[in-house]
Amino acid sequence: MRELLLKIKEVLQNSSNLSYIKDENIYIVDINDYIPDSAKFPLVTIKLGNASNSQQLSQKYYQIVRVDISLYQRPLKIGDSIINSQYGLLKIESDIIDTLIDNRLGICGITNAFPVEQINGREFSFNDDKDKIINRIITMEYNLFKKW
Repeated sequence: MRELLLKIKEVLQNSSNLSYIKDENIYIVDINDYIPDSAKFPLVTIKLGNASNSQQLSQKYYQIVRVDISLYQRPLKIGDSIINSQYGLLKIESDIIDTLIDNRLGICGITNAFPVEQINGREFSFNDDKDKIINRIITMEYNLFKKW
């Protein structure tokens, strides 16, 4: 699963669709809503979700892994951070999905990559309550076929 997270980060950083997000603003995190103090916006975090395994015949198994991709943006004016055509959350979400959907990341055994859920996050404060931040979360599901 370590390889999966690292590959997702690499693919997002190298995507021409996301060139407006600096590489240093794409993080792998342990908990949702963790925003590093040095973060700039827009910001993307990658967090490992749940995994389930299904045993197959002949020492093989099928694994389904979920990964949460969280998007963060600072609203400049009401509605702007959602619908702004260049840096709005819906544009970033669309660009991330376009980059990751059916992208097997060069990992042997991945049979499918699909965004199974897109949800509104929440509004919260940042920088000692000086800034308001909003977010959305994309849950990607990766299906892998493995041997043990």
